[in-house]
Amino acid sequence: MYSVMKSSGFEPDGHVFVAVLQACASLKSLSDGILIHDDIVEAGISSSVHVNNTLIDMYVKCGSFGDASVLFNKMPERDIVTWNAMIGGFSGTGDVQGAFYIFRSMSQEKFQPDPVSCICCLSACSNSAAGERGKELHAYIIAHGFDRDAQVVLALIDMYIACGYLDDVRAMFDKEEKDVMTIEFISSAYFLHGHYEEVIELLENVQREGIRCTAKTFINSLRACASLEDIDKGWVIHSNIVECGLELDKYICNTLVDFYGKCGKLDDAKAVFDRLQFQDVVSWSALISALVAHEDFMDGLDVFREMEENGIKPNEVTFTCALKACSGLAGIGDGLKHGRWIHNLVVGEGFEQNTIIGGSLVDMYTKCGDLEGASVVFLKLLDQDVVIWSAMISGYAQNGLGQEALQFFKEMQRMDIEPTPYTITAVLKACSAVSALGQGRQIHMHAVHKGLEFENIVGSALIDMYARCGSLEDACSVFDGLQSPDIVCWGTMITSFAQHNDYESAVRCFQDMEKHGHFPNAVIFTCLLTACCHANRVQEGCQHFRSIREHYGLLPTSEHYCSMVELLGHGCFFDEAEDLIESIPFESNIVGWISLLASCRRHGYLELGKRCFQHAVRISPGYSTEYRLMESLYDDAGLSDYADQIEELRISANAWKKPAKAFIEIDNNVHGFIVGDKTHPHNHDIYTKVDELSNKIKNVGDDLPKMEPAREKENTRNPMIHSEKLAIAFGLISTPEGSTIRVSKNLRVCSDCHSAAKAISKVERRDIIITDAYQIHHFHDGECSCVNSW
Repeated sequence: MYSVMKSSGFEPDGHVFVAVLQACASLKSLSDGILIHDDIVEAGISSSVHVNNTLIDMYVKCGSFGDASVLFNKMPERDIVTWNAMIGGFSGTGDVQGAFYIFRSMSQEKFQPDPVSCICCLSACSNSAAGERGKELHAYIIAHGFDRDAQVVLALIDMYIACGYLDDVRAMFDKEEKDVMTIEFISSAYFLHGHYEEVIELLENVQREGIRCTAKTFINSLRACASLEDIDKGWVIHSNIVECGLELDKYICNTLVDFYGKCGKLDDAKAVFDRLQFQDVVSWSALISALVAHEDFMDGLDVFREMEENGIKPNEVTFTCALKACSGLAGIGDGLKHGRWIHNLVVGEGFEQNTIIGGSLVDMYTKCGDLEGASVVFLKLLDQDVVIWSAMISGYAQNGLGQEALQFFKEMQRMDIEPTPYTITAVLKACSAVSALGQGRQIHMHAVHKGLEFENIVGSALIDMYARCGSLEDACSVFDGLQSPDIVCWGTMITSFAQHNDYESAVRCFQDMEKHGHFPNAVIFTCLLTACCHANRVQEGCQHFRSIREHYGLLPTSEHYCSMVELLGHGCFFDEAEDLIESIPFESNIVGWISLLASCRRHGYLELGKRCFQHAVRISPGYSTEYRLMESLYDDAGLSDYADQIEELRISANAWKKPAKAFIEIDNNVHGFIVGDKTHPHNHDIYTKVDELSNKIKNVGDDLPKMEPAREKENTRNPMIHSEKLAIAFGLISTPEGSTIRVSKNLRVCSDCHSAAKAISKVERRDIIITDAYQIHHFHDGECSCVNSW
């Protein structure tokens, strides 16, 4: 309207400028606001206090506090609103010192701070570091009689809660008249700042005093119970809601659905949902979220479809939950098909440019392996914020495209987009995937520079990166430097020891974790059982497995059972492994059957291998792993005709093999190789080195494994050099003598390459570290750290 007004020849006045500046502030449109500012100067009303105050407010709300400060200093005349806008600006940027400087400067300019000034200043003190400043301001408020202003009192309470001064909050609350508004406000502030126990305690106290609670107070208490997963107190609150006659309140019912869902009581969540007289989008979203949170992905999508059929338009939350369900179905269902259907709905409802939904779409496509679809979404988004960039980097890393992920991160840096801890975590995973230790160290230094190295999410990713790049010492150093490692960091450290075949250190780490007060969860026991598998510690693994239920009162998960199957197979306890897998109380046991098939292949147990293969194919005929293992089992038994039949079965089942890739970092650049690769610029030198190594090993004698080229069957059985050997050869010709060669493989290293790496480490007098999809192999002087147990 403003643009039409100008083009029609009408000159705007101060009232028009104030209105359009408020529109810019609401839209956070700084570019439009700057143009309006130019129009104000041209119109000759830049000395208007009211207009300038609105300009300052616009600049502050658009995040350009520097422009607001410049304007403030140039203003020929100011009023109390001007000063309060500046205090609010400093508070909004977290600048406590600046807010208090303006507050004190008011008196020098003969302006007396009013209650609004105090409220703005109190909002700057919303962390424990500024708590003492807040107490000083409280004394000023009392001295000037502002403590009788209800809004100032609420701001004081909020400040004390934000700073964690809960005793001061209780003291103030006891002095104040306990009206409904104050109770609601304190309840909301407690919840907002994460003091969930205090939210519930407040409700209990006011009920004891006979004060009738409002829906808002009950809602905050239910949300607190959901955050604590305290089902017992939630049940009590639900009964109180019924006693107060609020059980049909739409907002309370929506919160009850969310509460029961987060506590895993899906039947109760559905019962509350079904009793709702009017099921709006919030109700449906809460139910879908509950189902998806507990991995009932298909049920969640069914509810989403039912919502659509009932004519309820999805919102941002609904779409995000539904797309998360599609991500959860990746690899085990038609996640991509459902995801594309929801993508079409997103476009139809006009949410295509929504950044949050865009991030969920990118996550869905990458988890389902459709990076092209993810790229299309990314390129169409107008606002490509750090969350979207991080999702793309993570997606490339998850799909084994570490090189592309690192390039994406470099492009993000060129565009001056500041990485978050999540971004750092994603790019460190990319470094882990391609053994890019040099670039991993650079990102570590970047995290230190940004003060992120003590964030547990970053610390865990650093531990994993160093461990998977073969530097367990650096991984331990990062862990020791963490101020208070969480359960994820402990689990990553245990996994790191397991990958390096160091069972004793993994157990010590587990024991230290318990001493530090962390109760082990299901993931921790998976890590511990993995350590037993790698070290072939069958007896200890059985003890840990029994302790999950008997000592810790947890239910073993499918991952725990499959780890035990793998462990028993490693130890040649085949009858016990088969009995265990048939007793797993879960529907799909494909991982267990494939693990046992791998053990049969390793030890040459043909008959049991056939049974494992039949079970695996029956459960999921589209997996290629079982075909590859059975084919190798027949090949090793000298039954090549049967191996060819398995290959034909694989092709007819459309179970395509994931191509093997190996990576090596040279001078901070990652080089990738595939089997029989002829595309590398140094191709001639690499193959010359392979031939040289083969001859050198033959001439040494019979005490070393021979380096024979392995067969890769595509259309023929022509011998081709595996990707690991090519990467090792390139590393040998590209690095100084005596330096360690670090190679990453996206699949499990084959027996031929394992033997070759042992031989090369001896004849070249080089340490070679190969990180595969299963564990880390450290080859030194003809031996491997895995002791041939991979």
